[in-house]
Amino acid sequence: MDRSLRGSGHLLSSMVTDAKRMGPLVSLLLSILLICVTPLTAQEALRARPIPLPPPVVPPNILLILADDLGYGDLGSYGATKQDTPRLDELAAGGARFTDFYMSAPVCSPSRASILTGCYHKRVGVNNVLWPVSVAGLDPDEITIAEVLQTRGYATRYYGKWHVGDQKAFLPVHQGFDSFHGIPYSHDMRSLVRLKKEKEKLSPLHLRVLPLVRDDKVEGLIRDVSPLMTAYQEETIAFMTQCASEGRPFFVEIAHHAVHLPNEPEAAFLGKSNNGRYGDWVEQMDASTGHLIDALYALGIEKNTLIIFTSDNGPSKRGGGSAGPLRGFKHSTWEGGLRVPFIVWWPGRIPPGQVRRELGASPDILPTLASISGATLSEPWDIDGVDLSPLFLAAESDTAPPVPPRNRFVYYDAKRLMAVREGPWKLHLKTPEDRKNVLYNLEEDIGETTDIADRHPEIVAALLDVAEATRQELGDGRQNGFGERKEGRVSRLSPLFKAVSHPKEGSDDAR
Repeated sequence: MDRSLRGSGHLLSSMVTDAKRMGPLVSLLLSILLICVTPLTAQEALRARPIPLPPPVVPPNILLILADDLGYGDLGSYGATKQDTPRLDELAAGGARFTDFYMSAPVCSPSRASILTGCYHKRVGVNNVLWPVSVAGLDPDEITIAEVLQTRGYATRYYGKWHVGDQKAFLPVHQGFDSFHGIPYSHDMRSLVRLKKEKEKLSPLHLRVLPLVRDDKVEGLIRDVSPLMTAYQEETIAFMTQCASEGRPFFVEIAHHAVHLPNEPEAAFLGKSNNGRYGDWVEQMDASTGHLIDALYALGIEKNTLIIFTSDNGPSKRGGGSAGPLRGFKHSTWEGGLRVPFIVWWPGRIPPGQVRRELGASPDILPTLASISGATLSEPWDIDGVDLSPLFLAAESDTAPPVPPRNRFVYYDAKRLMAVREGPWKLHLKTPEDRKNVLYNLEEDIGETTDIADRHPEIVAALLDVAEATRQELGDGRQNGFGERKEGRVSRLSPLFKAVSHPKEGSDDAR
């Protein structure tokens, strides 16, 4: 792939082809129609036209904070009552909170690949949870958020859980990040190592450990992740301080291990919440976010810093997480598996107190940050995301609300297309309980309780057309799509460290 970022700003590359084939008027109408009852082409089914904005004079700093397995109902601003999240609620009150934001998948490796690339995970081939010492990972030829922002002079860092490939070629420092400190996969994927016996009569000691990686080398082996949230926080503050002194914009992604099982908060937070160790860890994550906010104010750069907070998928059924009013949990394509909190904050630029009810999704993060930073996207680079910034940057004095840039979302579980959403309508092609063609109006029935397919056959038919067009481009199960790209693969496995065995089962990320 040509890695130069050339092209026409914020227009998705395929729209050029679409406009030539369909004509500009048809292309415009298709981007704003709620339901089209005629069969759709694959490009029409997956894309909407982003709204271009003028580039900023000074690119803003960007903090992307990603929780792990945090439920839709786990923050105070989303209705949580068992743990307190005052600093994250402060972000929501001071910026914009989205009610209908989705991850590409109900598990972590695919959703993280989607965030990084601006694509549905199915397009870039990261369809399943990746295990340690896996031959597969996110293809280094994919263009990531970090690489896009580097074209605008950003210094980039990644802290925390990676989980889109643990071979060196797939690690963050080979995907656009200047530096990485963290663990390359979920912290319940501990490998068995044998320590040498110190005395003749003692047996060798076997321990379950994780590799703590600095850039692409193992810095040490650790037994739990409880100290890491504070470590990432302190490194981030030091990095922000350095960039502020140099006058250079920064992009930091902090991918917390919280609140993935096993819950391992620091000792100082144990017993703080009314929700066990899960709630304690949520409260620690909230406090850590608060320290980052305080550091921005201390450095005097808060008005030129954008913060995004979200989660990689819904809560585990086995933990203490809550999907709030949503049905289902992680691993499912009910709303609770993929709909997550999404908060954006930028003092002086994002009007405070917004509750955005428009659709948004993980592929939208990349083009949104490209727009805000003034970066351009290349052609013929195919992505699925749209620019959401016109929604939350809209001035309070605007008389007309902005046109929603996204009106459609497709739900994949690994390689299988499970559901499609258009406006308020969600059609389960196959529910997790194997019921077919089940229709819900999510504005009236957020908990997916009442199937109304028999009342709206025309909407079912239209959404089935969307599903078929999606299959043509992105595939479905064993059916390949013309728009799919392959995952990255290495020809020779090279474990990051020597172990007696590396896990291949037993993670909460596996079914």
